[in-house]
Amino acid sequence: MWRGVVLLAAAMTLSGCALFAPRPPPRPVHVAHPLPRPKPPLYSPPSGSAAAAGVSRPPPVAAAPAAPTPPAEPTPPAEPTPPPPVHLVGLSQQAVQRLLGAPAERATHGPAQTWTYRGAECAVEVTFFYDVSRNGFFALSERPDGAAAGTCLATLRDAGAS
Repeated sequence: MWRGVVLLAAAMTLSGCALFAPRPPPRPVHVAHPLPRPKPPLYSPPSGSAAAAGVSRPPPVAAAPAAPTPPAEPTPPAEPTPPPPVHLVGLSQQAVQRLLGAPAERATHGPAQTWTYRGAECAVEVTFFYDVSRNGFFALSERPDGAAAGTCLATLRDAGAS
């Protein structure tokens, strides 16, 4: 008899665990969307003998003639746009050399390399530092001497391009 009681108690205990088990998530409900109805044609051919004879469209409507436009006034010639400004910071040594040409002087100061470019009215020192992430020397600063930075770099760029 004790065996029956023990088995009954074990069965009730195990069946009680099923009550606290997590429930599976609800399944998504799919709603069928009806297909959109096609729009009726703007013109339907008439039925009957006219359609059989090949008359399926009304005659085309002639467009009204366009009003003459007054002659356009001559536009003044466009002024030449100035070249874009030159920015060297962040450029590699190869990019600076393509832009400005070969430097007049090169110097090494500890971990930095300095290139000096000289123009007719100004000079620019470009300082490069080694960038480990890009594996090369890149310009960190530019110091113009003489004219304004933008003017001096543009002059040097134009001289280096020719």
